[in-house]
Amino acid sequence: MLRIFLYTINITAFLIMMNISCSEVIEKAEYPPYFSTETREINFIGDGEEKTIALTTTVPWEAHSSEEWLTIEPSKGAYNTNITITAKKNDSSGPRSATLSLIPESGDEIIIEISQEKIESMLTTDIQALSLSPYGEDKLVYINSNTSWNAVSNDDWLSITPTDGNNDQTIILKASKNESDEQRTASVTLTTTDGDKVVVIEVIQPNIQLLVPGSDFEDWDLFMQNN
Repeated sequence: MLRIFLYTINITAFLIMMNISCSEVIEKAEYPPYFSTETREINFIGDGEEKTIALTTTVPWEAHSSEEWLTIEPSKGAYNTNITITAKKNDSSGPRSATLSLIPESGDEIIIEISQEKIESMLTTDIQALSLSPYGEDKLVYINSNTSWNAVSNDDWLSITPTDGNNDQTIILKASKNESDEQRTASVTLTTTDGDKVVVIEVIQPNIQLLVPGSDFEDWDLFMQNN
């Protein structure tokens, strides 16, 4: 009788252990580690942009960007989530690239290739041509730009302050007194640092004698209105 009882206990314990083992196998089979996204490449415009990718996962993960201009939110998590990727404005002289690494707690990491276009340069001025007093004059010129630029005068009598800058800014054109016997001309050339945009301002400065009534240039008011 005791043998039968002990046998029954052993059989019951064996069946319980088998049931536990089978349950663990089934659970593992039903919930294997999974880590995936359909995105493998992302392109951003030069002005800066946000994009979102969907990450499907059953394991904790971390995300890392190879460049400071590319940020990730959130940078870590668990289970399914959406990741927002932000590229800052590209102020460099050309297109740029980076990589985004998605690293699971277990399994293979995913590498997403990131590219960003060069920003389309813009450069305009409120003046394209002007006439300055023969006695010398300072003239403000407003620059409208979305990037860095420099300004150069082609003649010593016309100076520029400042000679370079970023984005919107005002420069001062300063003409010295024209003590020569002739009218003189100069030009100011503004160029974006990437060389894509160029603006030229033509400058005229008559000499003092031209303003004398009865001279070939006595209609000074009309000249100023047309320039």
